[in-house]
Amino acid sequence: PAKPARRIEIFIRNGTYEELVFMRGKSDLAFRGEDREKVVVTYPNNSAFNPPRGGPSRRPAFSIYDSTAIQLSTFTIKNTFIGQAEALLVRGQQIVLDRMTLNGSGDALTTYGTIYMVDSKLTGDGDTILGYAALFCLRCEIHSVGPFTWTRTPEGSHGNVFVDSTFIGIGRPLPW
Repeated sequence: PAKPARRIEIFIRNGTYEELVFMRGKSDLAFRGEDREKVVVTYPNNSAFNPPRGGPSRRPAFSIYDSTAIQLSTFTIKNTFIGQAEALLVRGQQIVLDRMTLNGSGDALTTYGTIYMVDSKLTGDGDTILGYAALFCLRCEIHSVGPFTWTRTPEGSHGNVFVDSTFIGIGRPLPW
């Protein structure tokens, strides 16, 4: 249901899941993987393969759209295409990313709303975080071939805050 009576936890067993994930208008959900390295949600998707239309972006592998109080914990999300190819797009409030691994290309993580990311690893090819949100990162690793962030937060938003986080440049040319 869009608004469950109590928080619902979805347990994801070890495995590779090749599929697009899209949720809209949900609240009070937690997705927990059995093992961060052994649970992989993956899909090859980008703006050339899945061109924009009106409505939500169609290029991420995993999308949280207009949702509240969603938690993703202990698994990997991977977009295997190159270009504008997010691993995760978040448009919501009170979103928690806990011990996650996110691998995408351009705009590997796109953020709108309020997001708390802790003990997570993000890898991308440039503009690795496309930020329209108040994003708070604690003990995160951000790996990027090109620019780490392209922050576009609206007036009054806190933007990106990084505490005890590490930025690591990947020494290879951009793939496009």
